[in-house]
Amino acid sequence: MTRSLFLTGGTSGIGLKLASLLISEGYHIVSIGRRLPPIAAGSSGLITQLDADLAEDGYASRLSSWLDAHGERFDFVGFIHCAGRGDTRPILDTTIDSISEQVKVNLLSAILIAKLVLPYLNRIDSRVYFLGSRARRFPFLGGSAYCASKAGLHALSDCLALEARQLGWNIGITIFEFGTVATGFAGVPKGPTQISELGASEFIMESLRRPLDDFVPRVVEVVPSVKRLLNA
Repeated sequence: MTRSLFLTGGTSGIGLKLASLLISEGYHIVSIGRRLPPIAAGSSGLITQLDADLAEDGYASRLSSWLDAHGERFDFVGFIHCAGRGDTRPILDTTIDSISEQVKVNLLSAILIAKLVLPYLNRIDSRVYFLGSRARRFPFLGGSAYCASKAGLHALSDCLALEARQLGWNIGITIFEFGTVATGFAGVPKGPTQISELGASEFIMESLRRPLDDFVPRVVEVVPSVKRLLNA
């Protein structure tokens, strides 16, 4: 059975580069987002699209229905949450809609999708990866909603690791907190000192290739595999 994983944010930035790498290594991707990833045409059928605007309501029930109907057909070995939304305006200049969208896309969608897909993951060897941000620890002017939602994402990863440990599932839960990546995200100009999209995606991919017991934490914040937690 083909290895499969759930991916958000696969239409641009790190998520798009990561989707391309996953396809090249034979993974089947269930892409959760508003649009089909632009690499789908050459994916040899390895992408399944679930239409979802993570800033809107209703997608969780559609995902739940899809999982009920199709979830058992795949060997799901991961959920990678790359979707993100940012706004660098001071909070007094930021609209209510923008604040709401950032929290929904960056944090709430991660919570809801994790709840729905975890029961379908391979409990012997799976990964849950979140793209966090160093902004969780290093706030910036205009980052109120963004920084707060990324801090929540870190707490989510900690809590999920505790729950997986209690259940005895060997699921590695990792939050990658890169510095500034050259995606043009939130209107930040690309610069030569930033991490490239490909470099960030290759870093994530390298951790995915390693066995859970052999995963060496080389990121800012990492929740180790359940097996290592149990041996701690």
